[in-house]
Amino acid sequence: VALSIFAITRGALWLVSWMVANFFPGQSGATFGQALFGLACKWDCGWYLSIVNDGYSMVEPAVQPGATNYAFFPLFPMLVKALSGVLDVSPVTAGLLVSNAAFVAALAYIYRYATLLGGSERAATLAVTLICVVPGTFAFSVVYTESLFLLLLVAGMYHFRHGDFLLSSIAAALLSSVRANGIFFLVFPIASIIRTYGLAGLLQPWLNPRPFLPIVFAPLGLFLFWTYSFLTTGDAFAQATTVAAGWGWRWQSPVASISTHLAGDAQAQYWMVSGLAVFACSFFLLKQKLYEEFAFCFAVFLLIFGAQIPSSLLRYSIALFPIWIGLANVLDRRDAAAAW
Repeated sequence: VALSIFAITRGALWLVSWMVANFFPGQSGATFGQALFGLACKWDCGWYLSIVNDGYSMVEPAVQPGATNYAFFPLFPMLVKALSGVLDVSPVTAGLLVSNAAFVAALAYIYRYATLLGGSERAATLAVTLICVVPGTFAFSVVYTESLFLLLLVAGMYHFRHGDFLLSSIAAALLSSVRANGIFFLVFPIASIIRTYGLAGLLQPWLNPRPFLPIVFAPLGLFLFWTYSFLTTGDAFAQATTVAAGWGWRWQSPVASISTHLAGDAQAQYWMVSGLAVFACSFFLLKQKLYEEFAFCFAVFLLIFGAQIPSSLLRYSIALFPIWIGLANVLDRRDAAAAW
């Protein structure tokens, strides 16, 4: 199911990219392959390629003072570099292979996660379809970290709910080496422990230590990157330093940030309204008593809604896969809505 939906939606996506490159006014025309690679490597892709090709560096581009590739976490470029060397292909090709293979695996996990929670097979299919067609879904198939983040997130949650706490811990540790907000994974096991054993169970981990493994492991990837940054730059928090200096990213009150973006230009309004729409859908999780999943999503929304740069809101939001499972379960009970 996951592979079929992936093939249909990605085929449509690449077809659209080719049509844009060939038929829109002002475009010079491109082959299908040129259009695919042109769409696949834009914006942050260049930063990841700089890590793959030359490693981390404090060199700042003249057009973006303060920006360095320390803003980007290491696991994705490490995988791209390894695959590029093994297959003897370009880093862009390797990046596409990593992203799309991770996305297919994540879709399979999402299908199984939906059924693990008690959803029907149709609801599971709807969840997979939704994440493949929502606006911004192209981010899962380009040289970005979204698909790897999604795979490790759903794997960590799935194995935790399945009682495989060691596998969940490994996924959680890797997750925080993909993006900084991967550290918020620990909200999920904390919420699960409180719900299962009460607050007393959370405060007495020695009584049942196994569910606490993912909480201990979740920050590991982030801590290792901090250590590497300190050893190479003298600043353990070089990632935070460079995103503040080069991109102007600073956290502020989500209420203030939302108000600012809604009062901004059309693009800022679009990204914020889109993010708020996904956030609104997260409340279906409460209705279905998926409190642990909601707690995790809510924690991530607090982070991303406090960002001063709105352009990443949608792609960070759509990677919160429990929301699509919750929405799919609602649609599954309404034949006309599900069919649409």
